[in-house]
Amino acid sequence: MCTMLALGAPPAHLRLAAKAPATWGALSRDKVSVRLWWDGDGETTMAIQVARGGEWRALAADAMPGWESPPLPLGAAIRVGEPGDWSESVFVPTWISPAEIAQLSGPMGASLATVVGQIDQEPGHGLSWASTLGGGLLTVSSTGVVRSLTRWDGLPSDRVLAVDVHGEQVLAGTAAGAVLLKQGRPQRVWDAALPSPH
Repeated sequence: MCTMLALGAPPAHLRLAAKAPATWGALSRDKVSVRLWWDGDGETTMAIQVARGGEWRALAADAMPGWESPPLPLGAAIRVGEPGDWSESVFVPTWISPAEIAQLSGPMGASLATVVGQIDQEPGHGLSWASTLGGGLLTVSSTGVVRSLTRWDGLPSDRVLAVDVHGEQVLAGTAAGAVLLKQGRPQRVWDAALPSPH
């Protein structure tokens, strides 16, 4: 059952990730879909609004962390919360990162990681977790299936410096703060940035 967050409590650690371009032609896009993340238990819903030119309009009435928007104009402001109690605005990026451009030259979904840091294993499940510099957090199943978790999946940064596994909970230290994941989904972020992003 989903519940609405009580008034007086806008979501903490609101962040977004723009959908990477799928083709070279998409580099000249004027709209992009974004995925919004905030601290939450995965059951609390929030309203989402967008503004371009100063007028706010509703995008969703009952969104949960990980909500994906329709294509939005570059530079548009987004806020999450309830009437009278909104989060600070975040903005649809107006630029494409070098990492997103690099993804165009590789197979879809491939990891950009060139350096793997720590590796930890989930006891009893055979799932291994690996921190990477630039490729997010990798999981490797006991059957060899590799999955990459990145900013698109709710991490504060794709530069993951450390990982520690305790049952179904995973704590990852990134260049933009730490994130607690449960069953592979972000639950909470501590976003005090580290002294150096490397």
